[in-house]
Amino acid sequence: MTTTDHSQMMKQWQFTKAGNPRDVLTMVEVPIPTTCADDEVLIKISHVSLNSSIAYRLIAYYGVVDPIGAFIGRPAVPEVDFSGMVCDLRGANVTEFNTGNINQLHFSLSTTRNFLKGDRICGTGPTGIRDITKGVLREYVLAKRDHIVKVPQHISLKDASCFTATVYTVYCFLVERANLKKGEKIFINGGSGGVGVMAIQLARSIVGPTGLVVATCSPAKSDIVRNLGADE
Repeated sequence: MTTTDHSQMMKQWQFTKAGNPRDVLTMVEVPIPTTCADDEVLIKISHVSLNSSIAYRLIAYYGVVDPIGAFIGRPAVPEVDFSGMVCDLRGANVTEFNTGNINQLHFSLSTTRNFLKGDRICGTGPTGIRDITKGVLREYVLAKRDHIVKVPQHISLKDASCFTATVYTVYCFLVERANLKKGEKIFINGGSGGVGVMAIQLARSIVGPTGLVVATCSPAKSDIVRNLGADE
């Protein structure tokens, strides 16, 4: 009879069929990743941000079946956004050199980032159709160096776990595509939503006091949206 070395094992949530997450997600014990690419680091996950689009596509939550689900392998681990700590620099091309953090609001995947063991980070897991089943609803994950950023001490890991998808989405559209500039006007539909909250703050910092940020929201959220930086 063989015995399992539980010090080398981790827990993860996975599913094998579509359905309500309450019904189809199960917790299993699997080995902690030991092999990795040259540009990967091992992260001990502390928090995972739940993403509704992942639930729709992978688990067909509320009966919504996305065509992309046909390409999803099983068993699958959901979710892509997470935070945690670097616990092993396994990749040969990952060096111990301290650079940059999330305050830079720059998530270009071509940017070189190097890390130290113990660094507090947030990031995103695989998002391609073939790899999206290798999600982050688990205790440890191998993360690409270019897919994680360091979290400054004044931001909690709980809050940082929500940053990656929303901030990257906002940055791409406002900065890279819209090329928003100081003094310009911008309209943000859904200002109290996850992306809207980030969009208002980034837009405000870009357009400055001479620019105009207009957003929509329910009457109950109007004070929150104004406090984030919306003029109207």
